[in-house]
Amino acid sequence: MDSTGGELLPFEVADEVAAAVGMEELRLLARMAGAGPFGCWACGQEGTASQQTAAAIVVRGRGDELTLLRLAHQSCLRSQVLRDDRVEKATFPSTTDVSVSTALLAGGHGPRAALILDFTGSAAAPGPGGRTDLLISGLLSAGMGLIGDITIPPPTAPGFSAVLRRRKISITHRDGTPLVEEGDVTRIPGWHAAVRRTGQITVLAGSALGLEAGADGVTRAAREGRLAGGQIRVT
Repeated sequence: MDSTGGELLPFEVADEVAAAVGMEELRLLARMAGAGPFGCWACGQEGTASQQTAAAIVVRGRGDELTLLRLAHQSCLRSQVLRDDRVEKATFPSTTDVSVSTALLAGGHGPRAALILDFTGSAAAPGPGGRTDLLISGLLSAGMGLIGDITIPPPTAPGFSAVLRRRKISITHRDGTPLVEEGDVTRIPGWHAAVRRTGQITVLAGSALGLEAGADGVTRAAREGRLAGGQIRVT
């Protein structure tokens, strides 16, 4: 483990990386890394930070307007700050950096089928109140809403569509950007029946949701303003 300011982190952190993003975002990345495998920024293959073979990478776009914080295998890249103008074109994190879980939420006419997207990458940029979570702001700009209470059905997110085939689901924005691309879904009992009954799913998305804590992690993210979502039609 690497130590930054006396704090242990499960990945290598260069001084320039710590200075670029700060300890708060590094702690968030550590929580994400603890939730499961990450997608290596360099090679795209999976890695596990708990094996002490990961490095924190900062990727900056043109003019420093956009900063991505990602993980890479140490064998691919050492911890450093990189520049890549392509990051400015990305609305959502890479689809390799999201875990997909199913849930059933209470509804007035029966349970609602929910799909919980827990992203394991962090993207931030300067904003009026400090650094802005670009995952949430990107989802809001694309048509989702900020979720403050998961017990209340959110409005429809008209910019998105979902396709469910066998055990895989794809969610795509109308501009062609994939939010989830052929993601494997392990359906809990009653989930598919709820989808068939309503023809839609409630999508809840955020980073470091703490799904190991069940609904408590998602509820906490909603309370802290770290959850976006909407109702999406399924075909």
